[in-house]
Amino acid sequence: MLIADLKSQPSLEKHYIEAIKQRQVDGIISLSANMTQKLETLITERYPLVMVVQCVPNYKIPSVSIDNMAASKALMTHLIRLGHREIAHLTVSPLQMPYQDRLNGYISALEEHKIPVDNELISYGEPAIKGGYDQMWTLLAKQKKFTAVFAAGDTMAIGAMKALKDQGLRVPEDCAVVGFDDIDLSSVWEPAITTIRQPQGDDGKDCIPETAGPHAE
Repeated sequence: MLIADLKSQPSLEKHYIEAIKQRQVDGIISLSANMTQKLETLITERYPLVMVVQCVPNYKIPSVSIDNMAASKALMTHLIRLGHREIAHLTVSPLQMPYQDRLNGYISALEEHKIPVDNELISYGEPAIKGGYDQMWTLLAKQKKFTAVFAAGDTMAIGAMKALKDQGLRVPEDCAVVGFDDIDLSSVWEPAITTIRQPQGDDGKDCIPETAGPHAE
């Protein structure tokens, strides 16, 4: 078994993919958020590959993922039923899967409830606490009205909540904040974050038969 953390560095990806080829592994489980050229090479060379967290519609390869669009739409519907109509969305730049599906769910919920989509309430940035903090300050500087924030990741939600607090605003009294992924920190943060749980343990177990697939004896 070879476990590799690429740390979002292309040079490390190249190194480990070459190691995979040399070791003649039986299967590959990728948690990459993007389909890179190096991963495309593995598909071309017919290595058994399973994508986790996201599906890749342009490639005929197995994937294990929740329905990100449906989950974010459900989260948005929850906010709308609480009476929120001006809802900001924090996502990532460059926009990539599965964040594109989460944005689509955000838009779909607004349209279904006849709420106009305000592009000025959609913010793009880094998928981290600092990213959420910076995006929230950018939105606040616009002085656009919003009563809730849907962050496409819990780390961004935490950053957004910190920015709101620094601005003297209360969560959820002045502004509701919801996230996505249900990371450990989301349950111990004050106040706790309403979020969508990613069944990551189940994803890992489901990958094994998918990786074996037609190559299994």
